[in-house]
Amino acid sequence: DYIREHSKEYFIKDQKYQKNTKEWFTHEIADIVDKKAKAYVQWQHHRGKIDENKYRNQYRMLVKTVKNKVEARQREYWEEISVDIENAVKDHDPATVF
Repeated sequence: DYIREHSKEYFIKDQKYQKNTKEWFTHEIADIVDKKAKAYVQWQHHRGKIDENKYRNQYRMLVKTVKNKVEARQREYWEEISVDIENAVKDHDPATVF
């Protein structure tokens, strides 16, 4: 117990998501993914009830939003990488290119 209590001071989880996530994964995307997960749970709780379609539609909307945000952010990320590589090639810096 002593070790567990004192280890919390040194091994605090600052982020909800792991540090080894993709570089393009932003907090905005993480928030939307959390909302999507909650919407899915809500939809499952209302299965077979009158308002099931409302929760299903909300979940489907968030699925599409996550997909669009991820695709846009990945495209933006790879554009940034390609610009960096092109600049390194122009500067004759082969170490940065690879």
